[in-house]
Amino acid sequence: MQTSPPPPSSASARPTWLARLGAWLLLGCVVASALWFVVQRYQRGAASPQTAHLEAAVAIVDAELRKDDAIAFLPSWTAAQRWRFEALWKKRDLDFVRAWMPGDPIDPWDADGFARLWVLTTHNHHADLTHVGRQLRAEQLGGGMRLLLFALAPSATRFDFQAQLGKADVRRIGPKPGVQERCRHVGDSQKCKGDWWTSISAAMHEVGNTRRRCLFVQPHPAGATLRLRWPIVPGGDAIVGRVGNQLWAVRYDEGSDVRFSVRVGGKIVHTQLIARGDFRWHRWRVPLGPDDQEKSVALEFAAADPTWRQLCVDARVVGKAAGPEFMPSTATETNAP
Repeated sequence: MQTSPPPPSSASARPTWLARLGAWLLLGCVVASALWFVVQRYQRGAASPQTAHLEAAVAIVDAELRKDDAIAFLPSWTAAQRWRFEALWKKRDLDFVRAWMPGDPIDPWDADGFARLWVLTTHNHHADLTHVGRQLRAEQLGGGMRLLLFALAPSATRFDFQAQLGKADVRRIGPKPGVQERCRHVGDSQKCKGDWWTSISAAMHEVGNTRRRCLFVQPHPAGATLRLRWPIVPGGDAIVGRVGNQLWAVRYDEGSDVRFSVRVGGKIVHTQLIARGDFRWHRWRVPLGPDDQEKSVALEFAAADPTWRQLCVDARVVGKAAGPEFMPSTATETNAP
């Protein structure tokens, strides 16, 4: 005689219930992932510049571009299609690489020597640009994009150490007393004996959480001093500059702190330590008195252990700007045609 199978026990039913729950959870995760992807793609599309808006910006810049104009993009995203604007500079035989201000946020220090600055911005990244200069115009391009134009303060630079790297006497001094090794000027750099990182060059580097143009310096060997000395520097009110660790110096927890010093006429007038892991772009200033004019200036770097101690430095002698008083103001916003 056949009998009906016994009803499933609670122990045997539990795996089936857990399996169904797991399947529903898996389905929920798949749906959530799909929704997240759609939302992210929509947000990227909403924030990315549209071709029509970029073409409107290009048309405005093309009609008014001057040889002493610089340009910046905020945020410093690659979707701005910089090649469109590079073509405008190239058409006029101008140096776009020099005119492009990559720093974010914008630092007028980087635009020294230019008279005006174009800023292509999106989604309210233009909100705090009052420090840049006197706003001349603001064009609404649509899609959250705006094109701004600023008049920059006249340059007060009397001598740019980065631009005059070829005139520097560069030496490694020590660590043994009386031992010096001179580097030689080749092209746009100072070549020192050893690997590539022993040489000094002007280039764009990641420092202070953004990209900046500066002199790349790594002190070497251990315990020695790397000295960049300009024999005679034009006089001025002060030597001002920036110094900081390059990105790779921060990523590698090796080596020791770097001592940075400035000498005027052989006398140390400024010293500071650049600690490992410090990713700031330090500002420094050395006032120049009557006895400091037309003297030699040296920038010196030393580390007990120079492993990965890669720095960037930028410095200028400044005086009173040869131009009208700088007065920031705000322009009226208009719509692009």
